[in-house]
Amino acid sequence: MKRSVAIENIINVLRLTGNHYCDNGRDEQDAEKILKRMEALGMLPPTVKGGSMNGWNRWETEDE
Repeated sequence: MKRSVAIENIINVLRLTGNHYCDNGRDEQDAEKILKRMEALGMLPPTVKGGSMNGWNRWETEDE
């Protein structure tokens, strides 16, 4: 999973709550803060399956 896809999913959850929708980019800023906090708490990116990175935890590159 790309990190940007994780951000998009967090934005969707924020919007589904109905009390956190902003057209001014705040949703994306808040989603970025949430993901950074989760990473700081020890959440790992998804595990790569296959290829030379098999079994490693990392975000897919954004240009893939």
